[in-house]
Amino acid sequence: MQKMMAFLVVVMLVLFVPVISFAKTVQASYMKTSIQINVDGRPVSLRHPVVLTNKGIVMFPARSVLVALRARLSWDPKTNTLTAIKNHTTLRLKVGDNIARWDNDNTMTQQAPFIVNGNLMVQGQLLIDAFTASNEVDLQNKIIHLSTVHSYSNSYNNTL
Repeated sequence: MQKMMAFLVVVMLVLFVPVISFAKTVQASYMKTSIQINVDGRPVSLRHPVVLTNKGIVMFPARSVLVALRARLSWDPKTNTLTAIKNHTTLRLKVGDNIARWDNDNTMTQQAPFIVNGNLMVQGQLLIDAFTASNEVDLQNKIIHLSTVHSYSNSYNNTL
């Protein structure tokens, strides 16, 4: 997982050296990107652009991506906590908290979720690991392809 994260960070730094815009929030400094996200071959309509933090972490707009991944969402405004459920996986993310609750385990994230213009931004790799079967980065076109379908190769010899 760390190799994939390191790869994504390097890719994003190379792709987005030209800074499009910077903004400050209480939680993080970031720059907007022109990265697109596709889920199962379909473009995701993002309510906010994907951002790259000053730490080099790719952050996805949670609602847009999780809805496209067909996860059930609930938001607790009292605790600023998002709960996403898909199949047998439950992920809980709290604004400003580096601990993600993934099923019954706690996972330390590199960047705490933060809100930008009403959009919860969460570490992209966390959503990929929790809710997708595979992912691919198209560097030339700046697209992250996510797949919710497992592809199984037929590795046995089917002849008698």
